[in-house]
Amino acid sequence: MAMRAQRAPNRRWTEEEFYAARDAARPGERWEYWIVDDMSQTVERWTPDDDRPELLAEQLLWQPEGAAEPFVLDIVQFFKDVAADD
Repeated sequence: MAMRAQRAPNRRWTEEEFYAARDAARPGERWEYWIVDDMSQTVERWTPDDDRPELLAEQLLWQPEGAAEPFVLDIVQFFKDVAADD
């Protein structure tokens, strides 16, 4: 999994950037790209098979290969915690 944090307003992958990343993946490689949007308090999840992202507002569940337990992010609580830190 690759993660990149950025705080550029209205910054999204262009279609060209997404397909370039997808095409660069090794055969059979599974990856996800998450965009955390603090304005809408959602997470966009992209995978190589997607034409459009999955839009998550409540929970993000990620089960990497070989992990005994999935990573679970309560998105609502996450944004409450982030707002409390400001």
